[in-house]
Amino acid sequence: MQFQKNDKSGFTLIELMVVIVLIGVVTAVILPEMQGTYEDALLRSTGRKIMSVSSLAASRAVATSREQRLKFDVQNGRY
Repeated sequence: MQFQKNDKSGFTLIELMVVIVLIGVVTAVILPEMQGTYEDALLRSTGRKIMSVSSLAASRAVATSREQRLKFDVQNGRY
């Protein structure tokens, strides 16, 4: 009896489904953590920008001997 050698390589459906389930579980665990991290980074970045603008206003006030103002536009999210 002669056996034919099957040279087809690839993945089975079960292997692909296991990988997809594992990716889904890892994503479900990591995603909530990443959301908080992004918001924290955005808050720190905005805080640094405001401090930079405040420092610039103080430097201009000293250089020009005039009052400088920093206005916050809450509706448009600008300063």
